[in-house]
Amino acid sequence: MGVTGDFRDQFIKWVVSEGAELSPYITIDQSELGGAGVFFSWRKFREDHGLIDVDGCLEVMRIPKRLSFSLDRFKDELLIQQQIFDQDLGEFGQDPLNQSEIMTKFLETFLTHFNDTVDPYVKGGMNETNILVGQVQMLVILKRVRAKLVEKDAKNKVLQGSPFGELDEYLELLERTDVTAPRTDEFYPQYLSLFKYNVREYRRVIERLRFDSIYETLDSFGVEYQEFLDDEFLRHIELSVVSRLLEIPEALPEEEEKGRYDILNNRKVLNPTTVYTDNDPDATVIEQDDEDGDGKKYGFAVSSTLVPVIDFVNHSNDKMNAFFDVDASNGDILLRLFNEKFTSEDNIPESIELFIRYSDYEDVLKFVTAYGFIPRSVKVQPIFEHAIDREYLNEYFVRSEIDGQKYEHNLGLLLKWIGVQPNVQFVIQYNIDGSIKDVKMNLDENFIVFGFVEGLQYSREAALAIVKHYSEFQKDEYIAELLALEESDANDIIEGYDVIPYSCVYVENEDVNLETLVSNLPDDVINGLMLKFMGWFVEYSTTRISQLDSSLESIPDTSIVHQFAALEKNVLLKFKQEFEACKSEEDKLELVIGADDLDDEWLKHRLRPRNIPSGQRLELLIKHTNIESLNLSDSSE
Repeated sequence: MGVTGDFRDQFIKWVVSEGAELSPYITIDQSELGGAGVFFSWRKFREDHGLIDVDGCLEVMRIPKRLSFSLDRFKDELLIQQQIFDQDLGEFGQDPLNQSEIMTKFLETFLTHFNDTVDPYVKGGMNETNILVGQVQMLVILKRVRAKLVEKDAKNKVLQGSPFGELDEYLELLERTDVTAPRTDEFYPQYLSLFKYNVREYRRVIERLRFDSIYETLDSFGVEYQEFLDDEFLRHIELSVVSRLLEIPEALPEEEEKGRYDILNNRKVLNPTTVYTDNDPDATVIEQDDEDGDGKKYGFAVSSTLVPVIDFVNHSNDKMNAFFDVDASNGDILLRLFNEKFTSEDNIPESIELFIRYSDYEDVLKFVTAYGFIPRSVKVQPIFEHAIDREYLNEYFVRSEIDGQKYEHNLGLLLKWIGVQPNVQFVIQYNIDGSIKDVKMNLDENFIVFGFVEGLQYSREAALAIVKHYSEFQKDEYIAELLALEESDANDIIEGYDVIPYSCVYVENEDVNLETLVSNLPDDVINGLMLKFMGWFVEYSTTRISQLDSSLESIPDTSIVHQFAALEKNVLLKFKQEFEACKSEEDKLELVIGADDLDDEWLKHRLRPRNIPSGQRLELLIKHTNIESLNLSDSSE
């Protein structure tokens, strides 16, 4: 991401004029990673002060809390101040734009539309970030509307004192920020085609709801916005916000440790030092004396926050030499150095770029979509989730013959019924030069290998019976269409049934489901399934790599879409090469991460399955539900 140098310099002067403190040894300049970066004049500091104290954490930036933006900042300060401002204007008959009411109306509309539209299983989508993005989008719009009203009538200059206007310089920065992301890339259509199983419909639904809530709110207040506002503009602001968000720790009294936004997002409580240093990762509460020395106990919650200037600092787990912190006495947000990273006494560079850690875990898809670059850490193994092509799955049949009886089942359909999303997570290890050194599969809690069980046979009659048994509405035509909907290409897993419509030679006198498959299969069979799956995946990879190659030819390597596609190709190719180089079955099984090397946090970065929206199910029910089918008499009507 980046802005022009002239505006960036102007913006920094404004931040300093508003009380921010930047060390004289700090400069903002072009980063080797692209866009802006923050640099520390190490040699000059050494000349002026000598060696840096290895035991400290040198403060190089201090940003007043009032210059930051978070849900707390908006709720506790900005909105209250704006409401008072609007009320005072109204009392004097000078109320051309009631901004606090507009903002409140938008938030109410967004929440209502969300609750009325989005399926329960994605209710977690209404999180801090989604709300904060909407608030910033509306603040940018109000900034533009104020400017137009002032230009239209000099009497409206009173709006220039608006509390919302305190953020105008920062909002201007967000408008001018260029973010590299698939959604803004000219080759986004190719991205949607290549990675259609990565794109989650519910995210687009939430975005659409937010956009429509903005338009609806502005229309209800008669605000003229059409000449400068459209979906593309709102999407640009969203990407700019998401790319700059920092997870800032906030001290909370002990009784509030669980977070203040339980209804929206249960934020993890943690000690901020565990996020940015290698201290005890299990520590969640620390003793901290306040100014009165009463030794109150505090917990910490992480809050999504926009922080001017500090958000120019780039990410690197390998080169991390700085971290952000919070002054518990006043909420100021600080940038500090890890002094132990600056202990060299010889060959000290004139300046060195500062890097912080955006995340302990580098989920490639998140970094590409939110920050516009592919992480290639050496110290932290990035995680790459590959969504297997569902069309390829649905064309593959597992065939077997046991005791003279032939069996076959469709791989994709079985995975749906046993509730296994057909994705594979890879953990990548890089060389220092950025090339891939090693790739391993993480199949923890992924039972995809059981799709290759032999001796399984599907029964459509059993499937219809299962769906009918669990349905309140028993009409046969409805059951048949509901089964077709659940087994359709748009649905990754079939949920809600305790049994699957399959017979299995390994399961006797029990209902067949994933649990009984796992418990009844011998260990040697399970090892064989692992090898079958890996061999199948390598064959599939050959087809997928060919598909990626064909698309890469038409997309320039400067495109983030090209870079992401090239990464997937290289990951699949590396795994394929390693598998084919194995000399024994034991060597092949070593390509799957073992229990000793697993990290539970990796599981949190897995893609959610695609599901049939509840609205489609409701439409189907309404289609087949009528007065006649309900057997209502005239008197009952």
